[in-house]
Amino acid sequence: MEHNRFIDLLYGRARRVHVTTALIALNALAFVVSAGMAGNLMQIGSAVLLKLGANHSPLVMHGEAWRLLTAMFLHGGLLHIGLNMFALYQAGQIVERLYGATGFLLLYLGAGLAGNVASIWWNPNGISVGASGAVFGVYGALLAYLRAEPGSIPLSVFNQIRSSTLAFIGYSLFAGVAIPGIDNAAHLGGLLGGIALGYGFARPLTAVRALELHSVRALVAVALVGVACTWMWHRVPATQQGARIVRVPADGGFGRALAQLTFEESTLVARTNGLLDNLRKEKLSAAQAVSEMRDELVPRWQAQVDALSRLTLPQGAYDTRRRVLVRYAELRRDALIATADAISRQDEARLHEANDLQRQADDLIEGLRDE
Repeated sequence: MEHNRFIDLLYGRARRVHVTTALIALNALAFVVSAGMAGNLMQIGSAVLLKLGANHSPLVMHGEAWRLLTAMFLHGGLLHIGLNMFALYQAGQIVERLYGATGFLLLYLGAGLAGNVASIWWNPNGISVGASGAVFGVYGALLAYLRAEPGSIPLSVFNQIRSSTLAFIGYSLFAGVAIPGIDNAAHLGGLLGGIALGYGFARPLTAVRALELHSVRALVAVALVGVACTWMWHRVPATQQGARIVRVPADGGFGRALAQLTFEESTLVARTNGLLDNLRKEKLSAAQAVSEMRDELVPRWQAQVDALSRLTLPQGAYDTRRRVLVRYAELRRDALIATADAISRQDEARLHEANDLQRQADDLIEGLRDE
């Protein structure tokens, strides 16, 4: 196909990419709201993200499956949303025109949902936000179109698109392995979902309609993604290791506060263990480890104590559990303070005290689980 003919057909499908523009606007609006609530453009805290609909398995698996959708429009900071929206804008210019507005929206949402299900399957204790799963799906759909309808694109354009798309996917996946905290499960889930749906939805540029949902290929693609998501969904643990008491029903805000404690506990424990490991390996000094414990981690445990203490519940089982959780968070806070003191002073007795406080916290939470 000649280049000029290709451009005419492509823009004949859609003069403007309204869906891409709308998606970017929705993501931007959600970011403005979350940044305003957090009071920080560069880093949105987990409490705000959970309140607005972040993807967190203990909540998703206990009646809040809508988070699989809302998490696609939330981001953890300015850099996060900036990179995702730039990638969406770049790919959306061609992919929305190849698949049409309806096909593109279905691809975006379908890939994003597949990515978020993959995220809670692979990392059931984590919290995830971002459009990256859906964006990976858009790039996956672009690759799928090149495979399904190669005759619709001139060879020079074909080679350029393929090279740039593979470079973006390869670099992003490598970054996900090299940089801690990046949710590669969502990336891969979205990518594979986008490839499957993209292949099923692909139609020649000369076709009258950009999307034929009733075609065999489209139906098979939707079924394949649905089966894969169902398989992952049924393999998400009902109760996660880090979320040790999530089976308590939510009531009066208790469930949301519990989910926040669950996430903070897993995050803070991982950070503490990382600091101690780096200290043993002499990758940081004792003063650096102590400073981070006292200045960052202890205040975050205190924030959990404060949040649970402020929660007003009717007298009864929920309030009893709340009081136990307050004491649990206090013990974890005090154990961390004792650990920092032990490192700072090289005080073995203080280290034993830290271990004893940790054992008390573990016994307390185990007793609550057995109720």
